[in-house]
Amino acid sequence: MKRFALCLWVIWVMNMGSHVVQAKIGPKKVLIVVTSHDVLGKTGRATGFWLSELAYPYEQLQQAGFQVEIASPQGGRPPLEPSRLDAVSQKFMDVPKEVAKLNQTIPLSAIQRESYRGVLFVGGNGAMFDFFHNDDATRIAQVVWDNGGVVAALGEGAIALLDVRSSNGRFLLEGKKVTCFSQAEQKDTQERAGEQDIGWTVLEWELQKRGAIVENFYMWEPNVIVNGRLLTGQNPASAPRLAKEFVALLQRQR
Repeated sequence: MKRFALCLWVIWVMNMGSHVVQAKIGPKKVLIVVTSHDVLGKTGRATGFWLSELAYPYEQLQQAGFQVEIASPQGGRPPLEPSRLDAVSQKFMDVPKEVAKLNQTIPLSAIQRESYRGVLFVGGNGAMFDFFHNDDATRIAQVVWDNGGVVAALGEGAIALLDVRSSNGRFLLEGKKVTCFSQAEQKDTQERAGEQDIGWTVLEWELQKRGAIVENFYMWEPNVIVNGRLLTGQNPASAPRLAKEFVALLQRQR
C-alpha cells in the first residue's frame, strides 16, 4: 500500500512539473513582427517588409496548429516591400481573413502580458529603421527567450535582436553563429535605389559589435542557421527553410 501511495505521489509531482513548464512556455501561440517603416532612408522610395518572409512561416505555423498573431511597431496596416508575389505570398493575400489580420497588426507597445512560444522578426528594408534599438521589440524577444521559447529573425529582422540578453547578463548574440541580410545585399539594394548612401547602418557590423559570429552566404541565396533556440535566416530566399526549422523548434517546446 505504501509503495502504491509512493507511486501516486511521484506521478503527481511529475505532472505538476510538466504543468509548470507548459505555463512558462505558454499556449500554442506565436508572434510575427513586421516593420511599420515605409520610406527607404534618404531615397524617398517606398519600402516595408518582405511578404514572403511572413507568408511561409505563417502557412507552416497554421498547418502545425499554432495560433499566429501579427504585430508591428506602430500597429495597423504595415507597408509591403515592392516586389512580385510568389505562389505562397499570393495564396496568403487571396484569403480575406488573413489580409484583414495583416491590415490590423497589433502595436508592439500593446503587447504586455501575452505568452508566446516563439517570436519571428520579419525582414524588409523598413526593419533597418524601426526595429533598430526598439525597446518594445527587445522586451518581447527577451520575455520569449527567458520563458524558454524560440527567437527567430529573417534578413534585416535580425537588427531587433541587438539588445536582447542571456540569463548571464551578456548579449544573447555573443559567441553565437547567426546570419542576416548581408553587407553585399545592402550594397546591392543601395545600387538598385540609385543611391550611394541610404542612411542606414551595416547590419553585419552591428551584430558583430554584440559578439555575434556572422556567417552569410551568396547574395539572395538561401541560408539558415539554427543555434539552440535562436534561429536566423539571411534573406527572402531563406524563408521556406526557416519556416520549417521554426516549426520544428517550437514543437520541441511541448
